[in-house]
Amino acid sequence: MELLKVSQVAKKLGISPTAVYKKFRTCSELIQTHVHKEKGITYIDIEGFELVKNSMQKAHPEPVSPGSELVQSLQKELDRKQGIIESLIAQNEEQRKRTDTIIMKLTGDISNLQKSLEFKKPEPPKTTADKENAYSSASPSRRPDRAEVFTPENLDPLENLNFLQRFWIELTAPEKLRRYNS
Repeated sequence: MELLKVSQVAKKLGISPTAVYKKFRTCSELIQTHVHKEKGITYIDIEGFELVKNSMQKAHPEPVSPGSELVQSLQKELDRKQGIIESLIAQNEEQRKRTDTIIMKLTGDISNLQKSLEFKKPEPPKTTADKENAYSSASPSRRPDRAEVFTPENLDPLENLNFLQRFWIELTAPEKLRRYNS
């Protein structure tokens, strides 16, 4: 009767010796009669080896061949999902380009707005006497009518406002900047 060491069984089956011992414990009723211990070394006979080998094959089914229907269906599913991923990547790229375009346009708009809002030193408000003196010095022969001096077209809606207030009105309420036609 030929006996094999646990390490030899492990090499033949392609597993570790620990896995062989675990298999002994799980199939103890079948294999116990085929296991022998001598001087601290565990041996198993050929029949026990065949039992372990058969139990290992049941635990590890044979790999599926590449031509099987399961592999083909999984490959089709994988190809379909790969197509979905590629289309999502393309959509993401288009959205990123669109977003970049919008950002560039808004950046240009901001720079144009900043140029138009450059801080201008406000002139001190003129009194009525100053306005009359200005008109009288410009054309001494003709004095303008009071209605001509205070028409809505001549009034600045942002007059006497500081820079931040002007900026806020230009951003949030541009309708207040319109000249009135009356």
